[in-house]
Amino acid sequence: TYTNLEIICVEDCSTDKSREILEDYAKKDPRIKVIYNKENSKLGPTRNVGFFKATGDYIHFLDSDDWLEIDAYEQLVQIINTNKNIDIIYFYLQEISNIDKSLKKYYPQKPENTNKVISIDNKFRKNIEYLEQVWNKIYSKDFLQDFNIMHNDYACFEDMEFSLKCRIYARNIYYLDKILINYRTVRKDSLTDKYNLNDINYILKSYLNAEKWCQ
Repeated sequence: TYTNLEIICVEDCSTDKSREILEDYAKKDPRIKVIYNKENSKLGPTRNVGFFKATGDYIHFLDSDDWLEIDAYEQLVQIINTNKNIDIIYFYLQEISNIDKSLKKYYPQKPENTNKVISIDNKFRKNIEYLEQVWNKIYSKDFLQDFNIMHNDYACFEDMEFSLKCRIYARNIYYLDKILINYRTVRKDSLTDKYNLNDINYILKSYLNAEKWCQ
């Protein structure tokens, strides 16, 4: 329902018909820009490619297997237009099983902190209820650039380091108590379903890097 969008689709050397589908949509909708990676670059660097091409004031990262509520961006832009200097807007998510269609809703913030701008101090930052996913938030582009918050090239858990850095440096956050994104789970070809114990090293790396930022 919000039309003033720049939709950047980064095609990361897919082996299915994604390229043809994206090109077909780009012909129909001038808001869509398709960018082609020369080689498969993993999720984090691919998100960075889209970020550097973006010209808008706010950024949202949407994975290819999830979907937004139809008026999600309209609601978020209304908040931006009535509040100044928001670094991040959080919104709630709903998990949907791709097998039995069961639902699981997440409300990670206390009601007294929702639907208003929160100025972050160290006490609040320490006790913040937080989800490490990047796609249930939109970010001020200036905020990400000012603090050089980019995605790493980890094979998995690339969300965690990005989100930890946002948590450390965010100054003003808005918590919207509405579900705006639907997260598809239990997909046999999903990265989330391919984790193993060796991947825990990426979590450790993320926290060790975060410790350096706090010094």
